[in-house]
Amino acid sequence: MLADVYSTVYWLAARHRWMDMAELAVTRQRWAVEQQPNPVAEAFSSRDRAGTYLNFGDVERGLVVVDRAIVAVQSAPLSTADRDLAVVILNLRGMTLAGRLRDKTEGKREARRHIESAWRAAGSFPTRDVDAQGLTFGPQNTFTHVLAAQVDLGRPQDALALTDDLDEALEGLPPTRVAPTRINAARAQLDLGDRDGALENLSRAFDVAPQMARIHPMGREVLRVLVSLHRRTKPELKRLSRLSGIRLGNRETCSRSRAGLGGFIAGRQTASVARRSTTSSSWRHAFGSGTGRCLPGSPPRAGGPGVRAARREEEGAASLGGQERYRGGRVVPRTALTC
Repeated sequence: MLADVYSTVYWLAARHRWMDMAELAVTRQRWAVEQQPNPVAEAFSSRDRAGTYLNFGDVERGLVVVDRAIVAVQSAPLSTADRDLAVVILNLRGMTLAGRLRDKTEGKREARRHIESAWRAAGSFPTRDVDAQGLTFGPQNTFTHVLAAQVDLGRPQDALALTDDLDEALEGLPPTRVAPTRINAARAQLDLGDRDGALENLSRAFDVAPQMARIHPMGREVLRVLVSLHRRTKPELKRLSRLSGIRLGNRETCSRSRAGLGGFIAGRQTASVARRSTTSSSWRHAFGSGTGRCLPGSPPRAGGPGVRAARREEEGAASLGGQERYRGGRVVPRTALTC
């Protein structure tokens, strides 16, 4: 129960970009799991831990965490249903991480591996998705993650080809899954030049989960791009502008949009990493700022001896890379909010 609470805190903190709180929540979650070891709870903890690496751009290391957790789950004494449940949640995180890899060839290979494994495990829930520990598992939720991964890999046609009826594919899922999927569909349509379709899906995201869509970085950036592309402001754009707090006709907004979908997000995330060195003394004390020390099991701070020491602990971990990648001449963030 306590581990579930910390997992929820992590989700909320990551969604709002409260990165120090997200790190602390994951550390406490891992501690709580260790008090009463449970292979399924450990898988959930590893999923969230990998998410912190995703948030800070260390995608390769996040994949290492996911792969090790999958090996541990597969060798644990679990029922088939519990094992499939744990494997699915780790595969979903794995495909999200793979979509953000700088090396497109490697990203597609890793994504395909996790996607195939996730579909096999999701077959244990053939009739409907199930809820466990506050999350949804099954074919529908797997579909939403596959769609997002395809968009991240620069395959908008493949993403949209996953279903002929998005409404039916999302039926029954919670708003927290429907809204991000609508935003990802809008990203794919925008990549293909379908402005009206992108606006419709973005509007649906705001309708089903307005609070989430308002703070979702990709959703906000899709809106900025749409505003910059429409010479005449549509009534729906005005409505979304009011809901999101993004002002129409703002010169700064338009210049950000012309940099390409996600370019501004990447800059914000780079800045957020830099700001971590100026956090309050209480957070610095908790994470050992300036000394290279981290709480046991917590992701290291960006830079410093703590990062180097932690990297030596993780086999095959790669160094932190830049925060941006390129697709078709447009800057696209390697990281965004976790799914």
